[in-house]
Amino acid sequence: MAAGILSFVALVGLAAPTAPARDGAELAAAAASLGVAHPTGFSLEIVAIRVLQCLPFGDLGFRANVANALFGSIAMGVLAYLASRPDRREGDNDPPARWTLAIAAPVVCLASKTILRGSTAVEVYASSTLLALVALASVVGAESDPSRAARALRTLAVFTGLSFVTHTSVRSAVAAAGLALVVRSPDVRKHLRAAWSRALISWVVLGALAASLASYLVVAARRAPWVDWGGPDDLRGLFAHVSAARIREAFSSQMGGNSAALSEALATLAGDLGPAVLVLSALGVGLAIARDQTALALALVLAALFDLLYTVLVNPMGTRDLQTLFVTEAALVALALRAIGWLASRVDTARYRPMVCGALAALLAVVALARGDTRFAGAREGWAAVEIYGGPGAIGAAPPRAVILCESDELCGGSLFARVCEGERPDVVVLPRQHLWDRTTWRRLSVALGHAPRERYAPRSADEALRVRRLRSIVSVFGERVRWEQGERADEQRAAIFVRASESPVLARVVPRTSSDTVAIEPLDEVSRWLAARESPGVLARKLSANVLFSAGMRAAGRDLASGGPFFEAALGRDAGHVASLTNLAVVRAGEGRLTEAIALTERALAIDPSREVARANLARYRAAAQR
Repeated sequence: MAAGILSFVALVGLAAPTAPARDGAELAAAAASLGVAHPTGFSLEIVAIRVLQCLPFGDLGFRANVANALFGSIAMGVLAYLASRPDRREGDNDPPARWTLAIAAPVVCLASKTILRGSTAVEVYASSTLLALVALASVVGAESDPSRAARALRTLAVFTGLSFVTHTSVRSAVAAAGLALVVRSPDVRKHLRAAWSRALISWVVLGALAASLASYLVVAARRAPWVDWGGPDDLRGLFAHVSAARIREAFSSQMGGNSAALSEALATLAGDLGPAVLVLSALGVGLAIARDQTALALALVLAALFDLLYTVLVNPMGTRDLQTLFVTEAALVALALRAIGWLASRVDTARYRPMVCGALAALLAVVALARGDTRFAGAREGWAAVEIYGGPGAIGAAPPRAVILCESDELCGGSLFARVCEGERPDVVVLPRQHLWDRTTWRRLSVALGHAPRERYAPRSADEALRVRRLRSIVSVFGERVRWEQGERADEQRAAIFVRASESPVLARVVPRTSSDTVAIEPLDEVSRWLAARESPGVLARKLSANVLFSAGMRAAGRDLASGGPFFEAALGRDAGHVASLTNLAVVRAGEGRLTEAIALTERALAIDPSREVARANLARYRAAAQR
């Protein structure tokens, strides 16, 4: 409990002051309005955050961040319990040594930039990590106590159902705990052999009851849609939403795993945890397999492995954004500290064992704190998402009754938060343009215009031709009121749409493309002044600033390729790893005949994102041109 309380104090102190970037603003708005968040819907988190948003402190975004900190701190308390549990042969001796391990666990874990960011700005990762660790804790003592084994089976059945209403990574912990329970507990194996049909029915019933929370999505989707990021208004749509069918379809080319995805995941683990934790966790894995016969030890090993496989095979694109590996890192920290407990138990004199254990745990905690980087805490991100994209920023500068076609999570979510939670610009309609083919996005526009929602029909697969037709339709109907977030240029080319500078560097005015069009671009110094009044020093805030500069640079490059160069350079000054700026600056340098620089910039981009095929094709062209 002490570890959890201390973690809560630290996490609230580091929490973002309002809605953060990426999905945070959208989740805060979805909770405030009890709407539908993006797949998989995260019903459990949305309802829990909404309860805590009723408390009277801060704005709705900060309350959501405090809710997230609460989930993270409870997760750290559970982790402390798991790290301090003795193995079967060691017995429950040396309570002071166990206490030091419990206190060190959250310190080491929160020094990870992945876990620190996920616990200080509202997301679904702190709550899913909590559920995963509780699932692992359910098997404690089950290998020697039949009543605990039976209780663990029922708990895992419930958590199987809950895994459908929270982040899917919970399933890796449930699977790990279940497998460890079967392997380590003879009573469970005997029960399953004797009454497998009754056990299966019980498992299905308990899981279905827990998963029934997803029915909330159906109710929310049938209301007038504003916060509606999918179509779970019938059984087919609900299954597509909960299973993240849209996301899997959009990112299928990046799934399946490869050596680059594995290398990136391992590099993230090394950067987050450091060599000392990794060495000790390797020792912990060895002890769990060869010596420690508890179900918990095996469950921790399997949970780390299964979550790593999920990261590499299913969600490799999340590694770069620090949106994966939470369960893996928590399990590895627990294994590392359990290894310290085993090392201390090797001391011959019982009097010195607590001191040795405490010294090793304290040393590991100090090393972790020295490596920790609070730039990844939510508070350091400041007000970036809302200030740059929300009411005071991009949508605040839009004309009356504007229709904004957003591309990024920041603009879609930040504008949603400004409208739903802050009452800003209720006249503005924001639509994710990459999902214009989807029926729910089109229905949202109909409702915003005061029309009755169209008759519901079955979800359709992504239809590029339909999306382009709808883009043309929106431009033709709304004309000068349409605003466009600069992203990939394929939409503009297919729909014959031209993008001009607008009221904000984030947005552009959309007009039909004609031969007489000219581009009015924002001067770089004006964009920099606009940013200076809004950006904060956090790591993610600098990435947002880089996106703004990149957007302005893309519009400048539309008129003259070389004109985009200074913007791309300025973007890289904010975020040296901004891949789009690297590749586009390389195109500019190649156009100027500076092929060596173009090759170097493209190689940097591919080192960060090896899956970027455009960069790979460009690199081949540059090298061929350089050899002539």
